[in-house]
Amino acid sequence: MPQVFISYSRKDSAFIDQLVADLRSAGLTVWYDLSGLDGGTQWETEIQGAIEQSQYFLAVLSPGALESKWVVREFLYAEKRGIKIIPVLFLPCELPMRMLDLQLIDLQKDNYSQNFDRLLKALNVPTRAEAQAKILAEQQTLAASLAKKRSEAEQKEQLARLEKEKRERDEEEQRKRNERMLSEAREKAQKAARLDKERQEKAESRLRSQAEKEERRAEARLRQRTAWQTWKPRLPRLAALGLLVVLLIAAAVWVPELIQNGGANLPAATSPAASLITNQPVTTSPQASTTHTIEPTKTPLSPPSATPIPTWIANFAEPVLNAISGQDPFFEDDFSTINQNWSTQVYNPGVDCSNSSSAISNGSLQLLSDPGCFAMADLSSIVNLHNFVIQVDAELLQTDPGYFAEIHIGKYDNFKLFSDGGWEIVDCGSRSDCVTFRTGNTTLDQNRPVKVTMISFETRNAIYLNSAPLYYFEHPVPDLFNHLRLDGGGISINGTVNFDNLKIHDLDAIPDLASLLK
Repeated sequence: MPQVFISYSRKDSAFIDQLVADLRSAGLTVWYDLSGLDGGTQWETEIQGAIEQSQYFLAVLSPGALESKWVVREFLYAEKRGIKIIPVLFLPCELPMRMLDLQLIDLQKDNYSQNFDRLLKALNVPTRAEAQAKILAEQQTLAASLAKKRSEAEQKEQLARLEKEKRERDEEEQRKRNERMLSEAREKAQKAARLDKERQEKAESRLRSQAEKEERRAEARLRQRTAWQTWKPRLPRLAALGLLVVLLIAAAVWVPELIQNGGANLPAATSPAASLITNQPVTTSPQASTTHTIEPTKTPLSPPSATPIPTWIANFAEPVLNAISGQDPFFEDDFSTINQNWSTQVYNPGVDCSNSSSAISNGSLQLLSDPGCFAMADLSSIVNLHNFVIQVDAELLQTDPGYFAEIHIGKYDNFKLFSDGGWEIVDCGSRSDCVTFRTGNTTLDQNRPVKVTMISFETRNAIYLNSAPLYYFEHPVPDLFNHLRLDGGGISINGTVNFDNLKIHDLDAIPDLASLLK
């Protein structure tokens, strides 16, 4: 704060004490001769130094001050030093000429309170109102700052709380996702274990059934051998007994007639035994009054002939199957190990297929699909054939008629088998949309896989199910067979089909096969 030098008369000391107190309360540094002089100090030198260190010179005017030579000297020295001089009127007096051009501040009696703020303003010090306003503004600023800090702290706290809540929600969602994934993995593992158990049980059932059949066949053969060994020694006696029965029957017919006719007019070359063998009637002489006729034995009817085998089986399918029976297949996979030539995938046509899967596991190709999804395995990387036979076991583990297994061979005619026994032959040809041109139904045993055999040679095609002929058709000679895919799909929930024991035969590798086919 600036320093104020007060020049006054000692007669006005009471007023000066009040003025000094008020100036100091306003924050100013005040020097006057009673405040800055110590005992033994050179008075004039000290006053001169105080004036030099002050920024304002306050001349308190009164009759006593105008008579004081020190007030005049101090005024002149301050004026010489260029210090701002402010005259203050305490008591009425005639102003000296040298102060007429200065702005006078009247602090007489009642004017003191009113004009003291003018004095502070002249001293470049805020008035009490301004100070109060400043203090109020500072308080308001401080309050606003505190409010802002408090608001920022609250915002930070709220932000931290929101972040904590978000983190907790994320952690909860992650925990639920982990639990769901763990549950799904557990369900898949249980389902896979259940499928493995079902397949194992089916395999054991098939083995038991096969063993029981073999046991029954062995028992039947044993009974046949035992019966033959039992009846073989008796055959001569049974033959003799049969001949004796024939002779007795002949005698019963012929002897009475011989007695009645006295043996006359019998044909010389005819005997009852001969008539039985030739099925001719035996007659007496024309003179006899009574004629006896032996009814001929009826010739047994021959069993009805079986329905003729379709020519396409005898002329086409069976020769092809016989030709490959001793040949190694072009490709074979029992899925006991993972073959890297397979490309397994799940096709998602815009629906949720999260539970669908395609994998080689537990000795088979397992295709599991959600409704509307397709699980598939592609072998296109190694096939490049023209004439072929495809054999594969398909095990449909659903009874839903909407679920199917498909052998997809690119531009060839594809075969689709539904779990209820329905089947389709789909012609893709060179068109972008495949067309179903043949459908039918057959009986399937849900307890065992279906063995599908597809034969294609030049323009002729045949399909077998479980070694039984199903359908025959012809189409133009196709391009090379360079695409094979095994599919599973439909509208079932968790529809499942397993493929196993795949064999592909290259018919072009069998010499002179065309000459064997009619």
